[in-house]
This record gives sequence, structure tokens and C-alpha cells, in this order.
Amino acid sequence: MCPAVVGGCFEVCSVKPLVDCQVRFFDPVAVEFAENLRHIHFCTLHRALQFCNLRGASCRGTRHKHVMIQKNIPAAEYHADKTRISKHGLDLIHRAPACYKHALTAPHEESPALRIGTLVHMAVLEPVSYLTETAITPDGIDKRTKEGKAAWAEFQSANPGKLHISTGENALCLNVVEAIHKSDGNDLIKAAIIQHQVEVTLHADIAGVPAKARLDGFAMRTLFDVKTARNAGFRAFQRAAIDYRYHVQAAWYLDFAREVGIAADDFVFVVVETEPPFLATVYVADDQFIAAGRAEYKRDIEVYKRCLESDTWPGLPKSQTLTLPSWMEVTK
Repeated sequence: MCPAVVGGCFEVCSVKPLVDCQVRFFDPVAVEFAENLRHIHFCTLHRALQFCNLRGASCRGTRHKHVMIQKNIPAAEYHADKTRISKHGLDLIHRAPACYKHALTAPHEESPALRIGTLVHMAVLEPVSYLTETAITPDGIDKRTKEGKAAWAEFQSANPGKLHISTGENALCLNVVEAIHKSDGNDLIKAAIIQHQVEVTLHADIAGVPAKARLDGFAMRTLFDVKTARNAGFRAFQRAAIDYRYHVQAAWYLDFAREVGIAADDFVFVVVETEPPFLATVYVADDQFIAAGRAEYKRDIEVYKRCLESDTWPGLPKSQTLTLPSWMEVTK
């Protein structure tokens, strides 16, 4: 398996880093140019797929199942759809079906980490939207004082409907954008950011259940996902990949894309650190990584089906034996 990338073929192995890089500055003109390139690629993709209506109309895939490809669906709307299970939903099923059942009725709360992830995704994948739809909250406004209240009211009046972000959040996002856009010599990173279709929501029946997925981007038969990390080094990211089930994500998204008619052979993670010097790298999921994820999500779906049929959503086992992982087993 070889990822189709600009500039040649990269070696693929189990979540192997391709290059580390540093960057220097952020160019808004380049950002707007990248946004135009995305539009061009989107039109090309639309003609290639033919059967798809990327504005949200339903269509039928090669297996004659109802599928849908939608562009520009707000994240809040995506998360509010409880009729379809997502990769996150499968994570909850894997943890304990009771967790998924609880999430169906619990309000969707944005944790600080999720908020940063959302802002980073907007800054990296939709830079023009980031520049026009966010407003940096002025420092030093004391809302308890008359002057502070007036300054805050003026700020809100000048930025209606915009997402308010702090100077620290903005600085972090710009550093991340710099790290990716100015990566030195990594064609795969540039392809992921410049030549991809912006976040797309997919609907289909997977293994007999209504499901959904939200792709960061795709280009050249490759799906991309942008990740932030405090440490993007191989061992640290490998541990995170297992803890957060990125192998399941890779398999789920690849199978989902194929189900709705998007030609995709490979899955890559574009990873950038959130601390100086903001290093960036790319990890390509190999066949074993994807196969393990596919087997795991299929087991999760079977558990989900049984829970739906019986309307029983068990929690954790009452007791379990605690053992060492295989890599920690003591050899005599």
C-alpha cells in the first residue's frame, strides 16, 4: 500500500513519522489562495463522483443503499443528530453501553480540549472562516466597572455572531497553522491542507445500522485527519493512537468513504504540537493498523445492535482481574 502524494511515494509502516519540521510565519494571502484551491478541488471532486450532490441531497451508492454527503454542516448540528452512531458513539459503546445511552440524552458539552481542537480545525482547514468568524476578546476589560461594561458592549456590537476567543487561543491557533503551512519539504502535509475538500459529513448504513462520519478532508485517494498533541513523537503518538482508538477511526472513515462512493486507499494523521517549537509530522496508517481498527469497530457494532434489540445498556463488569499489558510482562 502506498499513499498517492505529490512528489513521490512515502514509506508506510505502523504509524511511522515521516518528518519533523519547524516554521516561521503566517501568511494570510497564502491562506486565501489555499481556500481558492480547495474550491477548485471541490468542483473537480463533484464532477468525478457525479452521483453525489454535495449540497445535501440524498443519492444512492454502488450498493443501492441510501447515502448522503453534506458540506458545511455546523459541528453543533452534526453532534445533535442522535439517530446515527458515530466513531465517538462506538468509543462509548466500547467503554460501556451505559455510557452511550447516557450520552443520547445528556447535553453536548464542550471541554477546553474540545474547544481548542475545534478552533485549530477551523484555523487549519477553513482559515478564511477563522479570520472572518472569530473575534479576539480584548485584554484588560473589567466588566465590573462602568468603563469595562461599556467597552465590552462596544466589542460585542462590533462583532455580532462571531465566536469570541482569547489572545492565547488565537496565538496557539496561529502557531499551529504556521507549523503546518510552512512545513519544510513535506509534500503530504501540503497536500492535506491545500488540496483537500474541507470538512464533509457522511451518512450511510454501516454493517446494518444508521451511521455518520465527519471527515477533516480528502485528496488524491487519501483521507486526512488533523490532530494536536503536546508530544507528536512516535512513541507518544502511538500511545495516544491506541488510547483514543485512532485505528478504529482510520478503518471507520475509510470504510465509510468507500460506502458513499469516495475513492480512498489510505488514511493519514497530520499531527502538530501545541507547545513550542510547534513541530509537525505525518503518520500513515498501515494495513495492520487499519485491520485491527476494522475488527474492533465491527465488534462494537454487534454489541450496539444487541443493545438496541434488547433495550439493555450494561455498564462495567462488577469485578475484573487486573493484569499487566503484554509489553510489560516480566520474562524469567
